[in-house]
Amino acid sequence: MMDNLNGTPIYDTEEDLERVLPLVRHGHIPRNYAIEPYGSVHGTFPDDLLIKPENYSAAIKQQREEGSALDQLWIRFGIKSLHQQQTSMCWMFAVMQAILAIRAKAGLPTIYPSPASAALPCMGWSDNGGWSTNGTRWVAEHGYNTVEEWGGSQVKNDRRLYTEENKAKARARRITEWSECRPRSQQQQMSLAIHGRPVAVGYNRLGHAICQLAAIEIEPGSFGARFVDNYGDASWTDEYGMYIMRGNLMIADDAVSPGVVLPTTD
Repeated sequence: MMDNLNGTPIYDTEEDLERVLPLVRHGHIPRNYAIEPYGSVHGTFPDDLLIKPENYSAAIKQQREEGSALDQLWIRFGIKSLHQQQTSMCWMFAVMQAILAIRAKAGLPTIYPSPASAALPCMGWSDNGGWSTNGTRWVAEHGYNTVEEWGGSQVKNDRRLYTEENKAKARARRITEWSECRPRSQQQQMSLAIHGRPVAVGYNRLGHAICQLAAIEIEPGSFGARFVDNYGDASWTDEYGMYIMRGNLMIADDAVSPGVVLPTTD
């Protein structure tokens, strides 16, 4: 199975990313774990999903040979990375990228969501940023609208689009199952990737949230993950809008994995 990893940038340190990320606007706000402790939003990480590090290599090899890794499905379906433009909605874009990946895994057609349709009402119509666990919680309750329903836009801030009709359509597209990761747990992030679960991840120092798609063994015994950013095929990504973060760099301060999204058939 062709991996399509050639040309995918590999970042090892925050300094590597900081050289390119200041070119764009972000919006990840650190989650206050004193007020909202780990496990208080949707329970703790399921023990049955945890994979031991010594089993990473064999599991990743099998997944990629099968072609079932989410980055492989993303490419096969021809999904285009969402683009947050100059907004602070990365935290909701990361959740919506995860929803695109879940639909691909389920064999459903690609229908592009409008992150603004969820982020803006969640934050009282203010584009001041947020964190992905909070975004996932909002979508679990209220859902989201498609780009077509939201005036053809991923980012439009227009309350006139928040009609009763659009609210009803959004509620038909909710997250029904999701898992929260312990903050800064590489093992939990890697385990979800190997299980084929996307993870919306937020990084405090970078002030940015993106979507983790797949676990990667870069060299024997050296592991990382492949992420899709929220800026299309940007200069710091490959042609699919992706890059790899290795080792400690991939470990997120806030990480949440949507598991099942509605509808499950269209």
